[in-house]
This record gives sequence, C-alpha cells and structure tokens, in this order.
Amino acid sequence: MDFQEELRRFREKVGSQQVAGLIIPGSLQATTAALLIGALQPARVAFLLTPDTRGMSQKVAQLLATDATHWEQPPDDHSNILQMYGSLRKIIDAWSDLPREQIAVDVTGGTKLMSVGLAKAAYVLKITTLYIESEFAPDANGRNVPQPGTQGLVLPSDPYVVFGDLEEAEARRLYDAHDYDGAHRVFTELVGRVPLRHDYKLCAAMAHAYALWDAFNLAAAEAELHSIQQHPALNQAQQQCLAEQIDLITTVRPLVELPKHRSNMQQFATAQVRLLADPRVAGALLATLYSNALRRADQDRRDTAALLLYRCLELMSQQRLATHGVCTEWARDPMRRLTGQFPDLADLLRNPKAGWSKITLGQGYDILRVIGDAFGTRCDLSRIQQGAENRNQSLLAHGFAFISSGDYDDFKAVVDEVIAHWCAVQQVDWQASLQRATFMPLP
Repeated sequence: MDFQEELRRFREKVGSQQVAGLIIPGSLQATTAALLIGALQPARVAFLLTPDTRGMSQKVAQLLATDATHWEQPPDDHSNILQMYGSLRKIIDAWSDLPREQIAVDVTGGTKLMSVGLAKAAYVLKITTLYIESEFAPDANGRNVPQPGTQGLVLPSDPYVVFGDLEEAEARRLYDAHDYDGAHRVFTELVGRVPLRHDYKLCAAMAHAYALWDAFNLAAAEAELHSIQQHPALNQAQQQCLAEQIDLITTVRPLVELPKHRSNMQQFATAQVRLLADPRVAGALLATLYSNALRRADQDRRDTAALLLYRCLELMSQQRLATHGVCTEWARDPMRRLTGQFPDLADLLRNPKAGWSKITLGQGYDILRVIGDAFGTRCDLSRIQQGAENRNQSLLAHGFAFISSGDYDDFKAVVDEVIAHWCAVQQVDWQASLQRATFMPLP
C-alpha cells in the first residue's frame, strides 16, 4: 500500500480534528509522523531528534512531498530527558501565541524514556497527548512493524477524570482555610479537565467571588456573585444568602468608591457625611471589615485581624460624627460649629492655632463624649484607649512585635463591647448583619 492510501484511510479515522502545533520525538517511524502531520494539518511542527534519528524529518518531508526546513529541529540530543525538557520549554515559549489546548505531542515513537517524559511534560503543560495505535506484523527481517492502513489516532484519557476528586478535596481544604485564591485556581483547573462535573464551575466562581471580596475588590465580587446567584445547583436558602450578600456589597460600594475631589474637599465631605450617617451603609461596611478580621484570625494572622478590628473602632466613631455633620477627613468647618456649641471641645485640640483638620480615633471618641452623643457616652474610653495602645505595638501598626494571642483576644473583646453599644444606639441587628458578610460554605 502506498503512503497516499495510508494517509487517506488515516484521515477518515481522524475526521475533522486538527492541531495548531505538533511536537514529535525522534524515532525510526517516519510514516507515523507523516500521517500525523498530513491528517492534523499543524501550522507548526517541531522534532525532538537524537543522533540516531537526525534524518527522520527529511524522510517525513519526502512522504508528504514538502520541505523540512520550515520545521523546528533543535540540534540537541533529546535522548537525554532533561535536554528534551529544555527544548520543549523553548518550543512552548516560542509558540506562546498558540492556546495550549491546540498544541499536541506525539508519544508513539522515540525511546520509552522519551515517550514517558513527553507524556509527563504534556500533563504539566496541559497540552494534548497523541498516540497512534496500529496492528503489527513481522517484516522481511523479522521485526514487528505497523501494518499499513491499520493506524488509528488515540487520545489517552486525562487522569483527572479519575483522580480529579483528590484535587477537589484539596480545593475544598483551601476554601475552608479561607485561601480562596488557591481554591479558585484548583477548581478552575478541574473545570477544564473534568468537564462532566458541572459543580466545579460553580465552586470556582464562588471561590473567585470571595477572593475578590476578601481583597475589597467589591465591584468585581458583586459581578461574580450575580453570575452564580441563580445557579441550579444552589438551593433556595443558598440563593437567598447570595442575594443578601449582593445587597450588602451594593450598599457599601457608594461609600468606598466615593471619588475624592482634591479641588473641592467640601463637596467630598458633604457626600461622605450623607452616606456614612446612614446606619445601614455603615453597618454593612462594619460587618465586612469584622468578618474579614475573623477570617484572618482563623489563619493565625492576628496582626492583620487586629488592624481590621481597629478600623472597625474608627468606623463607628466616624459614623456617629457623621450624624452630627462631621467628616473626619475634612473637619474644620463642622468642628468650628460644634465648638461654638460645646466650648470644651477646644481642650481636645493639640494645636489650637491649626484648628481641626483630620480627626483621629481617640479624638473622635473624645468629641462624642463631650457633645453627649448617645453612643459616645456609653463607651468606656479608657478601655478603648488601652486596647488601641496595645494594638499599636503591633508590627502592622507602630511597633516591632507580633501581637500575642492574649492581647488579640483582649482587643477583640473591647471591639465587641463597642459594637454592642453602637448597634444598640443605631438599632442594628448585628448578628444578622454579620451573617450577611459571612462567606457561604461550598455546596
């Protein structure tokens, strides 16, 4: 049987399948390589040859009636497995414009070590593995050789089809440990390699949404949550939970995305006071910060957790000051007004000549106490100051030490006490707010 007839039969078996790039190990099976190139029509071809197979590409070119000079043929000895990996790396880099799923390696020929090495590399690189299956019979010299016309293309199944559940367990462990980026990465890989498991796409999207939320990328997190809210794998309670989380993010975004007008700070201050005075807005942000702190504490990242809790303390005083028309970032005019009503406020100024500009956490609580604010008068300022001072010794504040477990627990107790006072004054259901900001378990 001549080669053209072999190729016709092989093309019938391959059908419309094609690849953009094809990598072939050096072997004595020029016909096998020619069949692959002739049927799959790759735009780019690379041969990984050995000293014994240098003439292979010319034989393949003769069978296909073409020129071998446009095929890549690194000059190294690819019977050395590390050298083969090195050349494969260079080829993949050179073909970086091609999608990985459109690149394939042939593991039919070459030494056994080369075939195993290429298969392992293909798995790591997420490129397709090809094998030509044939019927064999002895030739005139007694060697078993492929019988013309019997060749067929085989794509070995991805091991993920069977072993994917092991990777799923790792992804779920990462998710439960609040490593949402890591969980997203593993679930995304499972989506591509175990397509029959439709729940992997949902899990990847949930992990991605919470990774974005954890990083305070609220707009992107909201969009991702919207994309999965009505997923059929979620029950009604889970869909309702996502709807409430979307509502929470929607509530917070106008405040945190408020543009700062450097040329007109008064305009910025007015807009911020209007938003921040709304306990629903402040409560949503408070729950977002607090739940993030809880997740960091679960990871034993107490310094980061304390930083977030400190911000909770500051936020509550900022919100109450906003109800009195004060923006802590631009406090001059409203504080001049309040000082006219409450002269004792002048005693809080560190630099009376400079007047009020920005208001610190400690000053905020002092101001609320002096003006008789319902929240400020409930708070134990000495406990707040002591807790803040202990936290300020943290490496992520002004000190050089890591916060201890005991100091963190003491500081958190202070914050919890202040939150209880704030919620009582603002009539906020704290547990309901916190539940909305608590990330949902995977289905």
